[in-house]
Parts: sequence; structure tokens; C-alpha cells
Amino acid sequence: MKKYTLFWYLYRSFSLSLFALFLSFSSISTALDMGNVEGRIRTLENKRDKDTAEIDSLEREVKRLKRTLQSDAKQVDTRLKAVDKKVSQTKKTTHKRIESVQKLVELDKRRITMNGFLTAGWATTDDDVQIADTKFENDGTPRPDSKVGLQTSFWLTEQASATVQLLALGNQRFDIDAGWGYLSYQLTDDLSVRGGRFKIPIYYLSDSQDVGFSYPSLRPPIEFYADKHDTWEAIELLYKIETGMYIHSFQAGWGSFAYPDYDLSLSSNVMISSLEGTDAYSLNYTVSRGPLNLRLGYSQFTIETGVEGAKAADVTTAGVGLDNIVPIATAAIFYDDGTYTAIAEYASVSPEDGLLPAEDKAYILFGRYFGRWFPFLGWSTLETSDDTNDIAARITALGTVEEFLSAHESKSQSFGIRYNATKGTSVTFEYNHFTSFEDTSGPFIKALSDISGESLNLMSVSFDAVF
Repeated sequence: MKKYTLFWYLYRSFSLSLFALFLSFSSISTALDMGNVEGRIRTLENKRDKDTAEIDSLEREVKRLKRTLQSDAKQVDTRLKAVDKKVSQTKKTTHKRIESVQKLVELDKRRITMNGFLTAGWATTDDDVQIADTKFENDGTPRPDSKVGLQTSFWLTEQASATVQLLALGNQRFDIDAGWGYLSYQLTDDLSVRGGRFKIPIYYLSDSQDVGFSYPSLRPPIEFYADKHDTWEAIELLYKIETGMYIHSFQAGWGSFAYPDYDLSLSSNVMISSLEGTDAYSLNYTVSRGPLNLRLGYSQFTIETGVEGAKAADVTTAGVGLDNIVPIATAAIFYDDGTYTAIAEYASVSPEDGLLPAEDKAYILFGRYFGRWFPFLGWSTLETSDDTNDIAARITALGTVEEFLSAHESKSQSFGIRYNATKGTSVTFEYNHFTSFEDTSGPFIKALSDISGESLNLMSVSFDAVF
């Protein structure tokens, strides 16, 4: 026990000595560490002060740079705007120059345009007959439908042009005639004016009736379009405007026409030596929507007729007016969607106690395309609207001229087929059956026709081309 106590005492003393020694070293170490920390803190504070000063310097530099950049940005923006403006002006100027050059190129390309058309036809009838100046023969003849035309347009400026058309007709022995010759000026995009010689726009197909390729049948109905003396010297205004899905076209013309060498024999005793139309005007309105067109028209002119021959004086003494106002009212509808084609037209011709009786006439044509083939059917009617007694009184004492002034009554049915061989050529066959003459000569001139019955058959074939 004593040994243990002494040992324990010695152990405690040694332990306490070691502990005291440890505390001494710890205090020294802590003191050293504190000194180091304070030194480091002072070092960091000095660095912080330097960094702060540097940051302040950098912030001042940044502010200066911002001010400089803002000033430079304003200058740059001003310069950019000036450059943009100059670029825009340059683009506009360049665009105008390009447009001007393009217009000049286009004008140069189309300064002279030339188009042509021809029809080579053959027609035969049961009897020799004539309507207006068109004659059909029983033996067959190429004259009624054959023709050739050449149209040239010369652009004087971007708005002004001159057009001339030379036409040779078979029923006029292919004598070359300047059928068209006029100047045209485009006043605005929608309004134009033209003056000179061109077709009298009485009926729907008047402008294009010489171009056989342009209409669906072999020829337009002869009750409407047989007379080839159908041009006038006039001035016309043409105006076109769009409203939604509709296109409205207005045509107004005023002029005159004269055929001093008309030379139409009514009989061996009386001949029409001249035919003049004065105070002539024509008003037409067309509205279109897609494939559908509707046209309304009104034309009026004063016919001055010169007659010669042994019984020429009898025409005047019979009270037949040689100066005759002729109003013509028309309505037409046309449809063509590329597959189906239909056209219908009506006209009322109402001369005032003149050489010819008043007439009402109409026709309908319908056809459908099957590839290049186009079969079609047609129907027409012609009826004298004057009272028969008035006609009889008008032609009293005119002898054989009565045959010319007599009433006209007829109905016709037709069918045919057209084959479009190429884009600009076609071959057409057509058969017409005229009937219901009602003791008249039908649509034909009795004095110049040799009709043996109350009906007549007409068969025709033609080759048409445009180039």
C-alpha cells in the first residue's frame, strides 16, 4: 500500500509536470500564432486598401469610358443613320434606274409586234344564197370564210402605240384592205383612248370576228355577223375597274362609216351604190367574274343610202326613207372555264321607216372540251318585228325591189366539232340547218338567192391558224 502510494504520488507529480510543460509550450505557440494572425491581418488590410483604391480607380475609368462610349455611340448612331439614309436613297435611285431600264428593254422588245391569222374554208349549200355581202354556193366555194390578216403594233412611247391591220377577205376576192388603223394612248392604268379605224363594237364578237381561231364554232352566227362592212372611223374611250371579284369594262365610241363603192344590186333595176353611217355612237358595258362575262350594249347611227338604176326614183316615191336612224340594243352572256363553253346573245334592230325592216334575233351555242376535241351545238332565231302590212305599204311600186325589202323569218340548228391540232391551229366542221322561213327567204336576200324550199342546209369545213 505504501509502495503503491509512493508510486502513485510520483506518477501524479510527473504527470503534472508534463501538463505544466505542455501548457507552457501551448502559451508560447498561441502567442506566436496570434502574432502571425495580426501580421497577416495587417497585410490583408493593406492589400484591401490597395484593392479598394484600385477598384475606385477602375470605377472612375469605367465611368470615363462609359461617357466616352456614349458620346461615341451617339456619333456612331448619327453616322449609321446617315449611312442608312444614303443607302435607302441609293436603293430607290437604283430601283428607279433598274425599272426604267427594264421598261426600256420591254419597250424595245415589244416596240414592234406582229401577229397574223388565216382561215382556209370551204362551204356548200342546197341552193345559191346570199346574206349581206356573203354568198354561199351549191357547187361549194372557199370565199365565205377564207381570209388572211396581218396586224402590226408599234409602240411610240410607254403609253402610246399605233396599230395597223391588213385584211384580205375571200368574199371580196382577197383584195387587201386596211381594216384597222388607229392610234392608242394609255391615259392611266385603267383608262385608254384610241382613234382611227376599227371594228364597230355592236355585238359581243365584233372585235374578233375576223379571227376564226378565236371563237368556238366555225363562224359566228350569220344572222349577226355576215356583213363584213363593219368598221368605222371613230374615237373610243375604254375604262376598266375592279371591285372585289368583279371586273367592270366600259366602252364608249363616236364616229361614222362610209362605203362609197358598196355596189349591192337589189335587182336589175335598182342598186345600192353607197352606204354611209353618220352620227354613229356605241355604248357598251361588260362585267366579268372568273369564267363568266355579261355584256350590255346600245348602238345607234343614221344610215344614208344612195340608190341607182332604172327604178331608183321609185324607191323615193314609195316613201322608203334613205336617211334612216337605226338603233340596235344587245345583250350577251359568255362562259368559258376551259372545259365548258357557252355563249348566248340577243339583238333588237329597230330602223325608223327606212330601207330595211326591224328585226329581233338571238342565238345560243354550247360545247364541251374532251382533250383537243370540242363538239358543240347551236340554235338561232330571226324574226321581223315590223307588221307585215307596214312592210307591204313601204315597198309598194318598187317592183322587184320587194324581194329585197321583204320580211325575214328563220330558225336554225347547228352542230359541229373542232379539233385543236396545235396551240395555234384548229380544224372545224359545222353543219347548219335553216328552217321555218314562213314564206320568206329566211335570213337571206330574196332577190340575190335561189331558194327552192322552206329550209336550207349549209355544210362547212375550215382550217384556222394564228401566228
